[in-house]
Amino acid sequence: MSDSPYNGMTAVLYARVSTDDKGQTTESQVREMKKWCEANGVEILGIYQEEQSAKDLDRHELDSVLGRIARGGVNILLAWSESRLSRDTKDMEYIVAQTNQYHTVIRYVTNSATAPEDANGKLLNNIGTWQAQVEREKLSINTKNGMLTAKLDGKHCGRMLAFCFSHRVAENRPMVQTSPDAKKRTVIMSLDSVMDLARQGYTVNYAAKMIIGIDPKTLRNALKKEGVLEEYENLSEMARLRREQGVAGTRVSEPPETTGTRGDAL
Repeated sequence: MSDSPYNGMTAVLYARVSTDDKGQTTESQVREMKKWCEANGVEILGIYQEEQSAKDLDRHELDSVLGRIARGGVNILLAWSESRLSRDTKDMEYIVAQTNQYHTVIRYVTNSATAPEDANGKLLNNIGTWQAQVEREKLSINTKNGMLTAKLDGKHCGRMLAFCFSHRVAENRPMVQTSPDAKKRTVIMSLDSVMDLARQGYTVNYAAKMIIGIDPKTLRNALKKEGVLEEYENLSEMARLRREQGVAGTRVSEPPETTGTRGDAL
C-alpha cells in the first residue's frame, strides 16, 4: 500500500497540447499522470484531453473538468504542469478558486510539491504560470514576425483562394493553388464564362453550388469586387423572364479549369 499523503484519494486528469505544439499529443502527459496516480494510490475518475490554446478559458474539455469537479467527489485535479492548465495568471487564479470551493486540490506531475491552495504554493504557481504566459507572448510575437517576413518575401500566409477569375491569377499567384497533388485546388474561370451562367438564368447561389462547386458567398464577393454583381443578377433575372416567354438562352462558353475548395474570395 502506498504511504503517499494522497493514498485513497480520487482525481480527474487534464491533458492539453496547444494548436501551436506541432507534432505533439496528449498521450505522454496521460501516461505520466496515470503513473503518478498509481504510485500515489489515487483512483482516476476521468481523463480529459484536448488540443486547444491556453490563451483563455474558452476550452470545452476544461469546462467538462470543472463541471465534473462541481458534481463533487473529486479530491485532485491533476495536470502535467501549470502551463497545461493555463498560461495566464488571472485565468489560473480563477481555476484555483473554482476547484477550492469544492475542496479539490490541484497537483502537477512535474512539481508535486506545488500546492496552489496555500500561500507558498500560490506564489510558485503564479511564477510558473507567468513564465508560461511570457513564453506564449513570445511565441505570438515570433509567429507574427515570421508571417511578416514571409509576406515581404512574396509568400502567402493563410488559406488559398477557393475561386479566382482567370485575369486575376497572375496578381494573386501566391494564393492560387493549382498543383495536381494538392488536396484542395482553386477554381479558375474567366469572367465571361461566369457571366454566361447569368445569361442562362442561373442565380448566383445555384451557379456557385451546383455548377462551379464553391460557396455562394465566395462567388458573390468575387463578382462584387469586379463590380459586376448587380449586372449578373440583372442578366440572370432577364434570362429567366425570357425563358418564361419561351426564348432560349445561351450556353456556357467554357468549364472551370479546376475544381476546388472553400476559401476567401478576391
